[in-house]
Amino acid sequence: WVQPGQRETVLRWAAFWDGEGVAWVKDAMAASETAREAAWAVCCTCLLLNLTDPVDGGEESIEVETQHNYKSHQNVVFKVMCREARRLRLTFDQRCHTDAQDNLAVFADAKLSRKLTMCSGKQPDFGEVVNVDGDAAWFVWRSDRRHAHGRFDRDGAGNWGWRMVIDVVQSKAMLGKEGRPAESLEATLRLLPLLSHAASATALHSLASLLLAVACTDGCRPAAACLDAVRMLGPLTWSPAARALLQSLGKVA
Repeated sequence: WVQPGQRETVLRWAAFWDGEGVAWVKDAMAASETAREAAWAVCCTCLLLNLTDPVDGGEESIEVETQHNYKSHQNVVFKVMCREARRLRLTFDQRCHTDAQDNLAVFADAKLSRKLTMCSGKQPDFGEVVNVDGDAAWFVWRSDRRHAHGRFDRDGAGNWGWRMVIDVVQSKAMLGKEGRPAESLEATLRLLPLLSHAASATALHSLASLLLAVACTDGCRPAAACLDAVRMLGPLTWSPAARALLQSLGKVA
């Protein structure tokens, strides 16, 4: 417990211990204010990481685009995958411009049954930022055979086409500022029962706010687990804004 890095390393993995390991962590939490402070810091850091966008040191962006200007009579299905991603973010170039009948469809599954958006026209109306849960997205690009855009490329009369940038918003192996593996949400949720009994009311309310914010994050799979952790913190006083967030979660809450 001499160095902050040592405390964080122990606590990061302590959540997965059983038997004597859990007992040791409980004793440390009860006897050492330093241990409690380190544990709260680990939990808060993890929850904040789940609310932020791309992590420093994460994956490089992937760029996909048409020819400029784009060709007619195209019917292309393709997949983009980032193996370490939990979520992807798609953004579109401000120059994107296609004919109204030419479109790029974005899907969340290989069967092309879960359409997320259809992009067409000219920015700012071509397409907005799209978040995709998981490590892959599927696309269908079609350009109408009746329009020979290629014939007009030389004199600039054809439309520019599209360009898309895909970023990893949440990685399966996010890195902290010092290059160490970041605390997982699962580990944090398992560590909380060892801490809540020794926390002040202010700390409990702050932690409940973070847990609720993470649960409301788009695509948060363990939303129910976050809410279970909130319930475990005991009776809390909820603000009108917090009640509204709870209602937005529907049946999960």
